[in-house]
Amino acid sequence: MSNSPQGSILLWHDLVPVGRNAFSAWHISEHIPSRVNLPGFISGRRYAALDPLQGYLCWYELDDRGVLDADAYRSALEQIPSPREQSVEPYFQGIARSVSDITWSMGQGVGGLVAVYRYRVSDAACTTHREQVMACIAPLVADGQLVAASLHHVETHLNLRPEQARPAPTEVLILESAEAPADLESLCLRHVDPVLIHGEGVCLDTVACYRLQISMLAPLRRVNVIA
Repeated sequence: MSNSPQGSILLWHDLVPVGRNAFSAWHISEHIPSRVNLPGFISGRRYAALDPLQGYLCWYELDDRGVLDADAYRSALEQIPSPREQSVEPYFQGIARSVSDITWSMGQGVGGLVAVYRYRVSDAACTTHREQVMACIAPLVADGQLVAASLHHVETHLNLRPEQARPAPTEVLILESAEAPADLESLCLRHVDPVLIHGEGVCLDTVACYRLQISMLAPLRRVNVIA
């Protein structure tokens, strides 16, 4: 087992407004605990976008992607949904899900604000691009301008958003910050956007900022709810 996560599940979705409170209560009390108590799951987090139109991001850190082939995870997927889960399922909208390898990460904390870039990189530019990302972001983490950063290479992607039927992203970059949204935006404009927006062989899909709502760690279920 690695000391740091090598795999991730990233799930984007929106909710019917009337169902948000019911969803949040189910997610905190039932769903996230059921996942982080599975073997190989390290943590589960939920974020809400600063722009309400961009919905929510759920992020599960894994020992590696092989966790999802284990009997414990498959058994969890096959369980009959609880009455509470069945009651919130109709509220979900626009689900997109990526299973990824974490190809690079740095930092030891959890930032209350994240900037998330989803994009595609050509095969020819992939290695050079990753080196450029690490070169521009590592100093920002090292001197505390960012709490942490991670680069996720997407292996499988499910998009249930028919209005966004475009090629799946190959990379997801997550930057974690302890600063105000305006400060994170300024940092991204100066240091990150030149690589991700103007980089050779890179095609940006979306970029959004999210605020942390809950973080739960395995196996202690230590929960931090952000007001």
